[in-house]
Amino acid sequence: MAIRIPVAIAILLLAAGAGAASADELPNHFTLQQAIMFGLTHNRSILIAENQRVAQRAQLRLAEDKFNPKPNIIALYSATKVFSHSRVDPDWTTTGTQAAVGPTVDMVLPTGTIVSVSATAGRDTTTANGIDADSGIVDLALTVRQPLLRDAGIDVNLASVRQARFQEEANKLELRFLVSRAITEIILAYREVTRSRLAVEIAAKSLARSRQIESDTRKLIAAGRIAASDIILSQSSVYQQEIGLLGARNDAEKAMINLLTIIGADLADTAAPAVNGKAAYKQFNLPRSVAQALDANPQVTAQNFRIEAARKDLEIASNQTEWDLSLVGGVGFLRTGPEFDNRDNRTELTGGVQLTIPLNNLAAETRETQAAVALKDAQLQFAEIRVTVQQTVRNAINDAEVKWKQYELSQHVRQSALGALDAARKRLALGRATNFEVQSLEDELRAAEIAELDAMIDYQNALAQADLAIGTTMNTWGINL
Repeated sequence: MAIRIPVAIAILLLAAGAGAASADELPNHFTLQQAIMFGLTHNRSILIAENQRVAQRAQLRLAEDKFNPKPNIIALYSATKVFSHSRVDPDWTTTGTQAAVGPTVDMVLPTGTIVSVSATAGRDTTTANGIDADSGIVDLALTVRQPLLRDAGIDVNLASVRQARFQEEANKLELRFLVSRAITEIILAYREVTRSRLAVEIAAKSLARSRQIESDTRKLIAAGRIAASDIILSQSSVYQQEIGLLGARNDAEKAMINLLTIIGADLADTAAPAVNGKAAYKQFNLPRSVAQALDANPQVTAQNFRIEAARKDLEIASNQTEWDLSLVGGVGFLRTGPEFDNRDNRTELTGGVQLTIPLNNLAAETRETQAAVALKDAQLQFAEIRVTVQQTVRNAINDAEVKWKQYELSQHVRQSALGALDAARKRLALGRATNFEVQSLEDELRAAEIAELDAMIDYQNALAQADLAIGTTMNTWGINL
């Protein structure tokens, strides 16, 4: 199924057997995939980033609109009155009104050529010493300006557009990295809920065993096989297990609140994650994973785009330090006269060269220096990010391998502790073991079960961190932007 986060992010759940759950509500026993679905459509950090993407896309549209015609409608109405201060004719006055309206179109070509076209129609009314004059005006004009140095050439004029496109790609990758981090955060929170709920089950089983040991102890005391004082140790163990169970339940509640907060769910929601107490081994090829991270990690790719954007920025800044030398030309047609007759028709042709030499161009030179420094910084950051990504990937994969071995060993420890406790309980029933020995082995079993649980969750978390480091989190969970 496909879900959109609000506009740009389509979430495709591709894992085999994934349940089709609504992204607007959590089922009673939701899976990790369903938690990710819900979180990606309600996580506030992602919603904020998506809102920012609206402005970022608008910035790209503005840059790509550079070479489109810019039409305008210009309307003018003005009134004038002129008084004479001459001694010859001190009472002479002139009044007039002028009204005009017409379209104009301005356009910049990829070569830097600036083309302006205007068409104006209007009326000019003048009254001088009681004599009225009324004439219509039609003015058509075409002007062309071709820069030869500053702002000249296809590369320079396309640089700002290409810079905006590079920045847009970097923005997309930043969003991808944000989504990957959000997925990882949801995974870790979900695993913590799993850990805490399984810890509650372990504490409950341990309490049940302690109560059974207490019951067996009472029977042995009644049969005269052990001393009556041994019941104190059994009761103390029961109390300790009850305290442990209360603490485990409290931890589970905190973990659940944290998960609901991260995915943006109502804290009063009664839904609970489906608990799965198993982990599967995933094999990594270290050299291949490092190469894949350098190619797929959003941080690496985004920084590469930032370098290209900075390079274009330097190209623009360097061009602005040039002299402003341009070829200018134009053609105009003017018709005036009463009622727009042909009393006065004129055609005007112009052409020439315009040169502006800045005598103090410190602002442009400073801008060029800043752009050069920004490019160098981006290149250094790229090298640093590559090293950091390689280090992070190697550490993450090594950590995952170690966590898996610890998980395997913890299973053997738990099985051995369980076997030792069963044997001790049988010996206690025969009067060949002490109550203290049984209680000690019970404590060891619970510690072994908790250690196995921690090792399993730690390994699953290590896999999530490895995915994030390599840049394959979204691929692993079948999510496309």
